Amino acid sequence: KYNIAIAQMLERSSIYRRSTAYFDSGILKFYEEPLQSIIQTDGRILLLMDWQGFTKKSDINELEKLQDPDYRAQFAQRTLQEFLQGLADSTFSHTEILAELVRLEFLQIKLIKMEQGRAIYHKKTGIFSDSLDNHILHEGSDNFTRAAHSRNAESVTFLYSWDDLDREA
Repeated sequence: KYNIAIAQMLERSSIYRRSTAYFDSGILKFYEEPLQSIIQTDGRILLLMDWQGFTKKSDINELEKLQDPDYRAQFAQRTLQEFLQGLADSTFSHTEILAELVRLEFLQIKLIKMEQGRAIYHKKTGIFSDSLDNHILHEGSDNFTRAAHSRNAESVTFLYSWDDLDREA
């Protein structure tokens, strides 16, 4: 039920701020419907993650290719409406969704590199914010990966801005 709750919160969000140690674009394929809502309302996903946290080499390859203007030009003709239709029809691969979200600036990724040798950034927090200035914070063991949202046993705590007990937190 965790993924259902996340989908509902994501669908109603205008911005989702997420920090994670690990990421794979399979998570985006998992949430195609809520992504459509975020895009239609000009929302954003801001991802803060460890620079070594990509679990799929294909994600790194796709993001590297986006640095090439000739490669980016291949997608320039695709309209936002065509992308939304592709999400609705589930025709894009997970890496194609990642590339389009980054290219269209709906997804912004910032990488953290720890100073100490083999240390990694390991914080796993998210904040869903809607257009009415309501916020839901979640914190726990879940990475922003398909496995964490579909099959792992994760521990997550949620705090809501509209509850008096959670307002201070």
